[in-house]
Amino acid sequence: MKLKSSKGFTLIEMLIVIAIIAILTAITIPTFSHYNNNRNLKEAAQEISGDIQLYKQRAIAENTRYRIVFSVGGNNYSVQKETFYYSHVWVDVVVNKAVSPDNNQITLIGADSTVPFSNRGITTSGANVTQVIQHSKLLSQATIITSTMGKVSVTYVLN
Repeated sequence: MKLKSSKGFTLIEMLIVIAIIAILTAITIPTFSHYNNNRNLKEAAQEISGDIQLYKQRAIAENTRYRIVFSVGGNNYSVQKETFYYSHVWVDVVVNKAVSPDNNQITLIGADSTVPFSNRGITTSGANVTQVIQHSKLLSQATIITSTMGKVSVTYVLN
């Protein structure tokens, strides 16, 4: 007489697998959320530093002065172009660009600042210009420094 072999899983085996999946999910979700928030901060910092580099290059290419004006209160920045060489009449090129359009938890901190570029691509402020952005939930920060020679560097303190 042959015995039939049953194919399939018992209820206990299924419950054990479901429990393992639930435990792994409970561990992974907070870690992923933390990673995602820090990634949003990094993306915002890279976009700002990219804009600084872009308008530095445009100042050189167009032989005119540009400046990027950061507004901490508005949590945004604007890009302005001088209309005539050393006329001190500035026209908006980009108005009130949000620091992080997709995420309102990324904010500018510190004081309002301006990154001015001469037609040679160097800053006319005479000193490094520093702007700090912060994720309000994690308190992770990105510091964007524009040197007097126009070099942009970003450092992160991630929590």
